[in-house]
Amino acid sequence: MSGPSKQEFIKAIRDINNPKLNKKRNFVEKVELNFSLKSINFKKQKKISGGIKLPFGPRRSVKICMFADQRHITEAKSLGLYYLDINQIKILKNKKKILKKLVKKFEVFIASESLIKIIPRYLGPALAKVGKFPFSIINSLSITEQLKLILREVKINFRKNFNTGLVVGDLEMTQEKVTENAKIAVSFLISLLKKRMSNIKTITMKRTMGRSYTIF
Repeated sequence: MSGPSKQEFIKAIRDINNPKLNKKRNFVEKVELNFSLKSINFKKQKKISGGIKLPFGPRRSVKICMFADQRHITEAKSLGLYYLDINQIKILKNKKKILKKLVKKFEVFIASESLIKIIPRYLGPALAKVGKFPFSIINSLSITEQLKLILREVKINFRKNFNTGLVVGDLEMTQEKVTENAKIAVSFLISLLKKRMSNIKTITMKRTMGRSYTIF
C-alpha cells in the first residue's frame, strides 16, 4: 500500500489556503502534518524517531536559543540570538521549573561544538525528551550558514505515543513547496515503520489555527 497521492496533498493544501474556509489571523500560520499510528507495541519497539532535511525550509520564523562558548557569544549577539554561556548553563542544573519554561519557550536549540558533551550533565534529558536536543555549531562555518541547514530539518519522534506532528511550511510559502515538503516527510515516516502504511491510522494536515484535513 502506497502513501497519499500528490492530488490528496494538493487538495488539502488548497483548502488550508482558502480564505473562504479559514479565518484570517494576525500572524503567519504554519502548515502542519499530523500522524496517528496503529498496531505498534511500544514495549518491544520503545521509540520511532528520525530526522530529515526538507528541500524548502519549513520554519522561517522560529525562536532559537544558543548555548554559546566564548568564541560564539559575539556572533550570537550580532545576530540577535538569545544565548546562555557556560556559567548560565551550570546555574540551570536542578532548576527544573526554569528549565521547563526554557524548553517550552524555544523551538530550536543550538550549541557550540565545545559545549555539546556537557549539556546532558547540567540539563539532564529535558531537551532530548521533547526532540529538542541542541544541534552542534562548528567553528569553521558561520552560525547563519549552519542555521540555514538546521531549519530545513524536521524530526519525527514517537515515544510510547501513537500521535505526533511536524511543520512542513507556512502560509507564505508557495503551495508547490509545501506539497513537496509534505510528500517527503510522509515518505520518511513510512520508511521508519516496520509495516509501512499498515502502521498508519491517519495522516492529516492543518494550519496553526485551522481545522484538520484528512489525506489518509
